[in-house]
Amino acid sequence: GDLRCGGPDTGMWGRLPDVHDGVGDQRGHMSDTFALLQVYAALPRLDCQRKCADFCGPIPVTAVELDALRRVGAPPQSELFSGRVHLLVHAELSCQFLASGACSVYEARPLICRLWGLTPRLRCPHGCEPSRWLSDEECGELIERVVKL
Repeated sequence: GDLRCGGPDTGMWGRLPDVHDGVGDQRGHMSDTFALLQVYAALPRLDCQRKCADFCGPIPVTAVELDALRRVGAPPQSELFSGRVHLLVHAELSCQFLASGACSVYEARPLICRLWGLTPRLRCPHGCEPSRWLSDEECGELIERVVKL
């Protein structure tokens, strides 16, 4: 199929949440989810060949990203917590969401996975190139935005 990194990837997320859905804590949750989807939608496009599974390892995720993974039926098998960031660790130090060499949570994958191939520091070894390269500064700003959610 036509796989692209970046973009809104709303398939498994259902409709984009309205920031006015719910009340109290739920409103904050929906706002955070919406803000996360906005970050994802702003990423450059990358035609992914799905050949990079060997590079998937323990992944840092924020609470909002962890919640998104749980909502698509992918609870973490093992998790370490440090402040605002969780580290999902698999026994073999590979990504616990790899299934038959492919990402089983592609549409709900966290920011670190979406950044793969979008910046020269995380260049795809298989020649995939984004519609626009992100600078280190842009990556840092995106990561900070998601961590603050």
